[in-house]
Amino acid sequence: AGRLIVVGPRSAKFFAWLMGLVFHQGGTISTVLTGTTVRPVNDRHRVSHEELSYIVDSTASPAATLIPFNVWPIYVGGLVAGTVPIFSTQGQGMGFFFKALPFNYYAIFAILFTLLFSIERMPFMPGRLWGNVPLVVGRKMSNAIRRARETGALNRPGADPLTADELTVVRIVEGYRSRKIDFFGPMGVLLGVAVIPYSYAFFILGSDDPPLYIAEAFILAVLTGAAIALVKGMTLKTVIGAIIDGCKGVTIGAIILALAVTLKEVAAAVGTAAYIIEVSAGLLTPVIVPALFLLLCMLIAFSTGTSWGTYAVVFPVAMPLAWAVHPDPMFMKLCFGAVLGGSVFGDQCSPISDTTILSSLATGSDLMDHVYTQIPLALTAAIVGGIVYTLLAAFVV
Repeated sequence: AGRLIVVGPRSAKFFAWLMGLVFHQGGTISTVLTGTTVRPVNDRHRVSHEELSYIVDSTASPAATLIPFNVWPIYVGGLVAGTVPIFSTQGQGMGFFFKALPFNYYAIFAILFTLLFSIERMPFMPGRLWGNVPLVVGRKMSNAIRRARETGALNRPGADPLTADELTVVRIVEGYRSRKIDFFGPMGVLLGVAVIPYSYAFFILGSDDPPLYIAEAFILAVLTGAAIALVKGMTLKTVIGAIIDGCKGVTIGAIILALAVTLKEVAAAVGTAAYIIEVSAGLLTPVIVPALFLLLCMLIAFSTGTSWGTYAVVFPVAMPLAWAVHPDPMFMKLCFGAVLGGSVFGDQCSPISDTTILSSLATGSDLMDHVYTQIPLALTAAIVGGIVYTLLAAFVV
């Protein structure tokens, strides 16, 4: 597909951006699938690895929060359940996740700016609009763009790019012929089971607590993929082995999830939320609360390298605090979206984040080159998002 639509660096980057949205299942999965898929065609068209790693990383976790037919709503719904009256159950928390999507401004602007960067319509890109003043894109990214286009060097001299054959070499079982059904079959089941019941209950029946069969959707998608492989001649032993290998790949994520939920329960047991509300509720002006949540989550997630860990720390405290400051559903959507997006910023930019590391690994980029070239663009999205939160909060309160 890439060979058909890619004719130069700009279309190669747009193809990478598009694939990042297609593989929206989660930060870790998306970076590996997108990076390994689009790297060959981008390398041929002299797209620097700094550019490519930024596109891959910026369409990973941000896309997972905006196209959330994955496990993110289930996890966040469990964290916020019972914290405020408007989502007293996990189902209501999951439903509020979807209602708050239009207010996840960091993710929205991150993906929008990545699109503009991909098609080279971002202001201050080298040779465009304001000439060579690299304010938004950043001087290091501007240098990477010029270097790759003029010399063909995809990494800077002296860079130490991350590589792994497991990510760059595709291994297909001998004699097995891949077809479109191998991808579109499981993906269709995944989206169909996750989207159709929810959409029907929410939009047609008007339910306030529509069902979200996301866990069931993933299980059925895996079974569908396995069934297709078996019908096409793959042995049962090979299919089971592939499933086991896939489970191994998410073991660390499962451990992090378990520890994050444990942290949430500990915070609830010692009354962290109640204490913070008592101390700070009277000191906070509602107008600044969403932007403050955005900044706080950015700092925590950047320091820890995990968005989900940040969710576990912040959501159980931030939601009751926001409700105490201004008990309004619209205000809560702003605060909810700010926590979602701010945590993703740190996940995306932190050098110790698995998403950041895998983005560099899948695209062959030097890790710190990726971090340094990405931060100016990500900060721009965060600043614009913070301004929008403040303006909307002023209108709501």
